[in-house]
Amino acid sequence: REEINRLIREAGLPEEQQLSPAAISREASRNELIARNLRDLREQTKAMMAELGDKPTGETTALILEMSRALMYRRLRAATESLNSDSDVDMRLIKDILLSAQRAESAAERSIKREKEIRAAFAEEMANAVTDELRGVDGMSEQLESRIKGILLGKA
Repeated sequence: REEINRLIREAGLPEEQQLSPAAISREASRNELIARNLRDLREQTKAMMAELGDKPTGETTALILEMSRALMYRRLRAATESLNSDSDVDMRLIKDILLSAQRAESAAERSIKREKEIRAAFAEEMANAVTDELRGVDGMSEQLESRIKGILLGKA
């Protein structure tokens, strides 16, 4: 603090520009809050990566969408709590939150659809592999092969 104040005096700036102990304390508190938030974010990210690791991307997408919904809700709640009257409503914020919600829900629907397509393709691949493996086995008829394939594809 003394070094900074010396530089302020040498620069010919007014005395009120010098740093007070209270100003340094406030800045330290703000910096500590930022650092704490970053540490929390890092811990949450590590936990999330440990949890998701090798899981399908559908679960990752679902988690990201849930986090987005939570952030939108917190932002809307904070804006609502700061209102003094209905005339203070920030319509741009409302519009942005509604658009974000719409996009998040659309992304969720696409993610669910993609996950179903991936599962269906995997089931088809497994059914083909099983029927290929069983083809030609004594006593295995085409009808039985078709039945097994239908069961594996969930069409039985």
